[in-house]
Amino acid sequence: MSTAPRAAGVRSVLRARLAALRAHPESGSTTVELTLLAPVFILFFLLVVALGRVTVAHGKVQDAAFAAARAATLAPNAAAAASAAESAAAQSLANAGVVCRSFSVQASVGSLAPGSQVSVRVDCTVGMADVAGLRLPGASAQSATSVSVVDRFRNLDGPAGGNAP
Repeated sequence: MSTAPRAAGVRSVLRARLAALRAHPESGSTTVELTLLAPVFILFFLLVVALGRVTVAHGKVQDAAFAAARAATLAPNAAAAASAAESAAAQSLANAGVVCRSFSVQASVGSLAPGSQVSVRVDCTVGMADVAGLRLPGASAQSATSVSVVDRFRNLDGPAGGNAP
């Protein structure tokens, strides 16, 4: 006979909860909405991170183009300038941790006369999985051009044709 009072107590608790649900019919909907919207927010956040990483990769390619142009201006002749530009761009990208699927450097060095300009274009296709770290498909083609001026007081008669006094 002790189960009858216990059953009555359980019924009263259930009635009280049912009355509370009727008074607040939206109760629990916030949890459901958050559960449904959380994946959307996470995907949006990952997209922002991926776009940020692509922007950083572009900046590193620009840095490589600048380093290549500067290295080309220090070379003694046009052939050495093109080689120095490619080497400097590759080294700069390697130091920055950028792995290119395809990589090219076009150097327009002219005569390398003091005061002339050297222009270098660096093209690098970076896989999105490497850039974003999210295993995204596809690739991001990055390119940058930099111009550097050959030193006006450069000594072309030095032992290596460089800036020797």
